[in-house]
Amino acid sequence: MVVLVVGLSLVAGCGSDGEESTPTPELTEQYGCGYGFYASNPEQTVGMFIEFSDFEAAADGDVPSMSQLEDGTWRAHLKFGTDLFANWCDDVLEPGEPTSEVGETWQLTGTIEVDELPQTGQGPASATLTGVEARGPNNELIAFEPFEIENEFWGSFAG
Repeated sequence: MVVLVVGLSLVAGCGSDGEESTPTPELTEQYGCGYGFYASNPEQTVGMFIEFSDFEAAADGDVPSMSQLEDGTWRAHLKFGTDLFANWCDDVLEPGEPTSEVGETWQLTGTIEVDELPQTGQGPASATLTGVEARGPNNELIAFEPFEIENEFWGSFAG
């Protein structure tokens, strides 16, 4: 299993419009499955969820090589909570297993360039994210350095 370590660092400085810089989380854990790209910190308290918005187009391999996260092609969010990837790509919830709880969701903006896209269920997809920023409800800002992200099981689902 190839796990890309996503080294993320804070883009320093606050803007002149009163935004507050928030430390950039280290999203070192990546999750495959479905039609998207997903990463979290080891504690699963911060998660990046970038999901292709047209299920049928994704199944047909009709995914643009480059687009903006905010243009409607992708649903892109940074979520905060607990156990955000509990039971990821698992269709059976066993007694005593944790369930994810989302406390806050921030919109992501930036560019996604799909570098590799296999046929559905035939291997890993990869993308490069650039200019990615997350904005919170109180004008908080998290800016990410460019990084690569992978979905090892593009188009695969539980069951």
